[in-house]
Amino acid sequence: MTRLLLLAALIGGAVGCTSGEDVAPIGPAFVDFTGGQFQLYVQTVDDKCLDGALEVLFMPEGNNTAYALKNVSFIPGLADLPSTYILKLQAPFEDMSITMASDNAGGMQVINATQSAVLLGVPGSEDCRGDIDFGGTVRIDSATQIALEVTATLTNLSSVTQTCPPLETDPCAASLAMTGVRE
Repeated sequence: MTRLLLLAALIGGAVGCTSGEDVAPIGPAFVDFTGGQFQLYVQTVDDKCLDGALEVLFMPEGNNTAYALKNVSFIPGLADLPSTYILKLQAPFEDMSITMASDNAGGMQVINATQSAVLLGVPGSEDCRGDIDFGGTVRIDSATQIALEVTATLTNLSSVTQTCPPLETDPCAASLAMTGVRE
């Protein structure tokens, strides 16, 4: 279940600072935002796909407890965009190529991030797999804090035992709100 958590890590949801500080708008102070390693936290998941199964995948300790991703994640600097690199993920995900580009508003957007045949951990269908496309935005709150708003779009469910539940809509999307703190 902790598998999707890392993917979410790079594509996250706007939730504000983890330190409780007020979130400042993106402005001239952040134009020189440099790349580095960030600890990402999944704050919330809104899953309308598989009766909450994706919520458990991204937040295995429950939706009321922020989940720190196992691996720290590289976030490029604004001057380095667009940037394509490999994001280190944990099982059931595999390391993933991801592209970060400017959102033309002082932040970044995640594009070209896909995982194929991810084991979803759906109760009653232990071999159910699906493809997940990730997209989203990264808001720069300060030189050390970011907020991510990620959409995980699930398609192409398959199961050797033919036990995957039907999607509520096909494709189906879950929204993740994430924060990140520079290491």
